[in-house]
Amino acid sequence: MMNTSDIRIDGVNLRYAANFDSAMLRAVGSEAGAPADVAAPAIFFFHGNSSSHASWLSVLESEALKPYCCVAFDLPAHGGSDAAAAATDDYSLPGMAALLAKAVARLAAGQPFILVGSSLGANILAEMLLFVHPVGIGLIGPSIVGGVFTPDKALKPDPRVALCFGDAISEAELEDLMDVGAASKDRRVRGQMRGDIRAVKDGFRSRFAAGVAAGKYNDEVALIRDAEVPVALVFGEDDLASNTDYLDTAGFELLGDKMILLPGAGHFAQIDDPGGVTAVVAALAEAVFGDVRR
Repeated sequence: MMNTSDIRIDGVNLRYAANFDSAMLRAVGSEAGAPADVAAPAIFFFHGNSSSHASWLSVLESEALKPYCCVAFDLPAHGGSDAAAAATDDYSLPGMAALLAKAVARLAAGQPFILVGSSLGANILAEMLLFVHPVGIGLIGPSIVGGVFTPDKALKPDPRVALCFGDAISEAELEDLMDVGAASKDRRVRGQMRGDIRAVKDGFRSRFAAGVAAGKYNDEVALIRDAEVPVALVFGEDDLASNTDYLDTAGFELLGDKMILLPGAGHFAQIDDPGGVTAVVAALAEAVFGDVRR
């Protein structure tokens, strides 16, 4: 069973779902900070543009990840999280990374942890490496950039991808945006995705795009490479947004020495193939945490 709570960082309430007990959730979510002892190593999950923590729930609920404290955030201005506060009015990648890094540091409470990011969540994860030091990294349908790995190399030229960067979306465009996100046509899945897209607030998409256009990001590929930790690199075979081979020469320390391609999955592979993504994250956790029992 999942529990949800908020953690307040720099005046911003960030919503998250977690697979550990509600008493601990109340403790770590308070202004007083984290408890003195978190029960197990942690795995933190970050969703993509116009999604929410709900995209990770099937992964968090899996038996394979029960030995770990798993936390999935709503990004700022998404889902149940606040829009940016006046003091942190920043939807740039470095700005969001700084905010979420503080949340991770508080919730991890000194335990080793893994960071897993999908799409935009992978960009934010990479930028967070300026502030926190995970023992493993998971990239799901990433579009990370830096050096020769420019945005045009990362993203496909599908005009529907541009919908991720505009605020006014018609019903027809909303359908297109969902198609970019996931291959699934399941009504429940599509209903959740529709609600997540409509829940985005504060002009996030256009303001985030303005930051990218202004060059407000770091060399994310170098940040991940220089972290020198195992990286699980996963793409959906039917990804309509990211080029699945663009990171072939990135020089990451890849889990199993290879990129993983999930058949039938789209850009948000955790939605289309939660079992496949869970298996990869569990393998990464086993590789970096060893045998953990909670």
